[in-house]
Amino acid sequence: MASQKNILVLGSTGGSGLQTVEQALERGWKVTVADRKTEKLPAKLTENPNLTVFKSTLPEAPGHLDPLIDQFDAIISLLGPNNTKGSGDELEDFYKWLITRLHKIPRAQRPYVLVVGTQTIQDPQDAFQLITWVHVQIIGFVAKGAKHMILGIERQWKPYCIGELAKDGEQQLDVCLFRLNMVKDGEQREGAHAGYVGKGGHKPQLERSQLAKWLLDESEQKKWVRTLPAIWGDNVGLAMSVVGQFTQTRKAGQEQAQL
Repeated sequence: MASQKNILVLGSTGGSGLQTVEQALERGWKVTVADRKTEKLPAKLTENPNLTVFKSTLPEAPGHLDPLIDQFDAIISLLGPNNTKGSGDELEDFYKWLITRLHKIPRAQRPYVLVVGTQTIQDPQDAFQLITWVHVQIIGFVAKGAKHMILGIERQWKPYCIGELAKDGEQQLDVCLFRLNMVKDGEQREGAHAGYVGKGGHKPQLERSQLAKWLLDESEQKKWVRTLPAIWGDNVGLAMSVVGQFTQTRKAGQEQAQL
């Protein structure tokens, strides 16, 4: 029987976050969430004794999480930009704190961190793909706030995936900066793939249920440690771009968007 995992999910009340929490609890894992809108968590999740919930804004989260970080096997972050005008500083500041906190843990005991980014973050192994290129251009012109936040995510985590900080040593972290383009609701869990933009049958779409399963499987298997994989799904119809969903959240008055 597989051992019980203990994970932290950030962005737990977005569509992908809810799927991730639900599927993790189905596996019998322990799950901790810290979220501003914990009322969005359905009763079938909150009534599960394996779920620990902290109601918290992002600046408040370190106070709740600092004593617990050492206990997690994995940290999954589905946090992203909230609108086209936001500065993104809150999220980047939180990630700076998290990285500093992780470095206080002995190297062999640090949790595996899986952080969402978009396919505007480039990897040297990517190939040209028209739809991804168009997506990048749109963000540059009409979603400057989202772009700023994505750049903050890239600044904090990409050096630990490719670059000097990714090499062996005390500064090394087990990080996967996974990159999405378009996500949508759906029920199928199988069929998620990881690779590079424009290669290996890469497609722009993915269902949230597929993403959640991939994240949980990857948190155990650790096939993509210190890499920037693009994630996509089989048999997925038209989906809205990740940035499009991020920018929509301003209408709902959210302070922090979640996939």
